[in-house]
Amino acid sequence: MNKQIKLSCLLCVALLTGCAPSGYLVQYDSAPQSAMVICNGTQKGYTPLDLYYPKSGISGNGYLSTEPCKAVWTSGATAAYRQLITTSSFPDGIKLTVERPNTDGYSIDSSADYQKKMNDRQIQQQNLQSFNESMRAMQPKQTYCNQIGTQVFCNTY
Repeated sequence: MNKQIKLSCLLCVALLTGCAPSGYLVQYDSAPQSAMVICNGTQKGYTPLDLYYPKSGISGNGYLSTEPCKAVWTSGATAAYRQLITTSSFPDGIKLTVERPNTDGYSIDSSADYQKKMNDRQIQQQNLQSFNESMRAMQPKQTYCNQIGTQVFCNTY
């Protein structure tokens, strides 16, 4: 039981502090959000999305050339991200945001963004509820008993 508590505490610390990834941070974002980020033909995830590029890719002049990436919305609209980044101006990382082109289908994309955020929020709440239930199950139980006359009443908390 003591081992489970220590393991749970260690897991909590890891989740709260996170692991510090190495590399140069490029945050890909879009307006509206929830566009698929595709780099070199590979789906990387949905905006907002953090990708790390090896620091060895930064030139002596302080430039990082990233792989070609684009945002693709549910409607099919696309926008390309810039690839050349001045790391000396942004030493801790950079956030790149593209605007959706002014074409048909905006309502589809904003609706898809809203739905994705609601789904993500529901998953987060379910995970938190599961975590709380598992923590409660690992807490040591205490039983209190009272004797009234010849009867004994016990409650476990």
